[in-house]
Amino acid sequence: MGRRYHSGWGIAKIINWVIMALAGIVFFVIIWLPHLAMWATISVSAVFIATVLMLFILQSPKDVNPYLDENGTAV
Repeated sequence: MGRRYHSGWGIAKIINWVIMALAGIVFFVIIWLPHLAMWATISVSAVFIATVLMLFILQSPKDVNPYLDENGTAV
């Protein structure tokens, strides 16, 4: 199977998904509140974009993922 996948990465990935979900929910809430400043919407959007980009950094190696073949293609 290859190297053992470090559990810290898995925890970081879960935290990342939680922050992404919360940012998405907060975004949909604040866009309907007209009294909030534009910087609040931009800040929440930036957090959401950052978490999406972090998924690429936190992705598991292909030798640990059982759903990828030897070329890295999903099966």
